[in-house]
Amino acid sequence: MSSENVLKLNKLLDANGYKASIRTKREAVYIRGTFLDRNGTRKRKEIALNAKIYDFATCRDRVNNFYIEYEKDKCLPKEFSWNKKTVIKEVKRNTVEKGIEQFIKDFWERKGVTEESEQTTESKRTLKSYENQLNKLNEYKNSLLTPDLLAQVILDKSKANSKPRNDMCKIFKRLGKLYFVENDLKEIDKIKGKWKPNQRERLNEDEAIELIDKLRENKKYGWLTAAVFIYGCRPMEAFTLDIQKGGSAIAVNCPKAKAKHIKFPVALGIEKDNFNPDPLLDRWDMYNVEKIYSWSLEKNDYDSEVCRGKVEAWTKWLRKNGVINFGLVDLRHYWGIRSIYAEMDIRASIKSLGHSEQVHSTTYTSTYDLIDAIKQQKILSR
Repeated sequence: MSSENVLKLNKLLDANGYKASIRTKREAVYIRGTFLDRNGTRKRKEIALNAKIYDFATCRDRVNNFYIEYEKDKCLPKEFSWNKKTVIKEVKRNTVEKGIEQFIKDFWERKGVTEESEQTTESKRTLKSYENQLNKLNEYKNSLLTPDLLAQVILDKSKANSKPRNDMCKIFKRLGKLYFVENDLKEIDKIKGKWKPNQRERLNEDEAIELIDKLRENKKYGWLTAAVFIYGCRPMEAFTLDIQKGGSAIAVNCPKAKAKHIKFPVALGIEKDNFNPDPLLDRWDMYNVEKIYSWSLEKNDYDSEVCRGKVEAWTKWLRKNGVINFGLVDLRHYWGIRSIYAEMDIRASIKSLGHSEQVHSTTYTSTYDLIDAIKQQKILSR
């Protein structure tokens, strides 16, 4: 319960745009952030809320009251209404090494994880990717952590307008926010550059279908490959796919979901069939399959490492069978492109794909631009 309350309180802070986070010490709750002191200086502070983490209602009220009273004077008051003996401690600036240690601690606290047993394999893998970026600071681990140092390492360790720089800026800025205000980190925003993910292009439909015809013969991976083409699901989701009458499907959406739930992918055919999925569903015998691996929400038996291993084995099999021009991710993104040509409601598209509207628009900008240009040309040609 306590870990859930930490998570809910941090979400409350995020939802209101507050640059702070919740800390707990022996069930006592603290709010940590960079605040304006009465002498006009900004310092990293930790304020005791004088509440226990298991009493969520009191903690929530104290967080709300804290910001009401802070905004009233535009600085930290001498005392807070809930207790005149509220403890306010200054958080000292740390070395890079200490900063990274705090980053890792903050990562788990933001997820509401207080025990190692609560750490999921997905979260561990995410943290590992963050640590790979933070490791670029290793030679400075005994140096004082400053915004200038973070910016300089980014410039030294990455190329301008590249994905590595984009990733470094995101993680280094997240580290910096633990100790500095947004304005102190503006240099990181300046050097981030203008990297954008590659725009997805259409596959050759006849080539893709001819290849999947051959791959479908394999009982282990053929059906899975066809499923990614028809439903645009993530490879990890394909294992649990359960096709319903009419062509839609349900799947346990564990890989990327913050909360485990069932998702409903939409089946899509190809353009020459007016995007009707029935011909492909029948062609690849999609209703008659023997699943090689699956999991359920009821049993809570999803293991991301096991599933990742299955996807890696599946990918290696594809390489051995001549799939060199496109892979599983390309099949998924081609579904996104087909959904646009089929004029599918974007709300249905993003729910089926399982990502945000912003990610969808960014990934398929060139496709939307092309469709708009074609429509406009038809209007002008009348």
